[in-house]
Amino acid sequence: MTESVRILLAAVIVLFAPPITLAVKPVFTTLYNFAGAAPGASPLWLIEGPGGVLYGATYTGIFSLTPPTSPGGEWTETALHTFPSKKHLTIPYAQAVIGPNGILYGGTAQEGPYYSGLIYALQPPASAGQPWTEKVLYTFTGGADGGFPNSPLTLTGDGTLYGATAYGGANGVGVVFALRPPAAPGGSWTEQVLYNYQQGSGGDEIGVTYSSGVFYGWEWNGFPVAPGFIFSLTPPVSGEGLWTANTLYNFNANSPGFSPASRLVVSSDGVLCGTTNYGTANSGTAFSLAPPVMPGQPWILTTLYAFSPVTGFGASLLLHHGNLLGTSVEGGYQGNGSIFALKSPGTPGGSWTLTALHYFSQGRGTNDYPRGGLVPGSGGVYYGLTFGGGTYYDGTVYSFEP
Repeated sequence: MTESVRILLAAVIVLFAPPITLAVKPVFTTLYNFAGAAPGASPLWLIEGPGGVLYGATYTGIFSLTPPTSPGGEWTETALHTFPSKKHLTIPYAQAVIGPNGILYGGTAQEGPYYSGLIYALQPPASAGQPWTEKVLYTFTGGADGGFPNSPLTLTGDGTLYGATAYGGANGVGVVFALRPPAAPGGSWTEQVLYNYQQGSGGDEIGVTYSSGVFYGWEWNGFPVAPGFIFSLTPPVSGEGLWTANTLYNFNANSPGFSPASRLVVSSDGVLCGTTNYGTANSGTAFSLAPPVMPGQPWILTTLYAFSPVTGFGASLLLHHGNLLGTSVEGGYQGNGSIFALKSPGTPGGSWTLTALHYFSQGRGTNDYPRGGLVPGSGGVYYGLTFGGGTYYDGTVYSFEP
């Protein structure tokens, strides 16, 4: 049996694992209601740090949420950093990543002398209660180096930060970049463009997914002119030149779904999963993209599920024991989004089934319009954000146990 066949068989096993039994009644809990004051309202992203502490951003600043000391207690919110001015659109769109010593690395949209955004490091204080310290690592010009960083950052073991921008670059529609730390203390961080987007949209809040030294991403710029494609980026054998881009799949008018929509999820065996904006029911699809059986053959796209206005659309996915968990931004029972499970058929060729686990609703004291998908937490719990709803209509942080 060739190595490529073994890879494909392993991928099939992952995506067609026996369906898990989900809880009879999943547990949804609102952890925090934003109130408009520091750290602001309408949260943008959320990550989990050491000790179960959650870190996130609103339009105006960075915050933390510390879990209660006893079950059922209140989470403690702390405003870690407030950005200087909304008039310069200093919005921390680029989801931060946690580095050594608890440093948060993230990006803002149009801050800086060129109004094209920057990458920052947020250093925790030496003693509790003291302010966090912001350090600007790199300022984008909006030219060949890109501008408006607004995708999640990735930090590798050598200290390099990777991300994507929505504007700038050779084609004016964004870049994938590497930001390398200085060789000596006090030196400057160095940016390197790895890829210039061709059609756009791929860098807009989505960016690329890093897995085993390879990046996977997508582009689209409106249908039917450019229904989109999925690509990989592999590093050069030596040196720091442009990474090699390979198109893995081209969507077209005859595809069951087109216009890729969510950040790609990569299984341990190299199978990609994602969603599209459009499909047969005009609400998008969930798909998998498996490596070819033999080198040089095409990647294999399988439509796992076609969404509808009822099941929701604008979905984000993550892997969960061989199945998929996701959130839809809109649609659902009340039109304000949902949390759902896509359960594997267990055998190739079977039908995936969608189970709605939670419907978001609109109004004071409720949660509506989830943002950014689910965030894996410790102990099998997932966390998430809503852009609206809550006690003050300013958004919420919630936990979810499927």
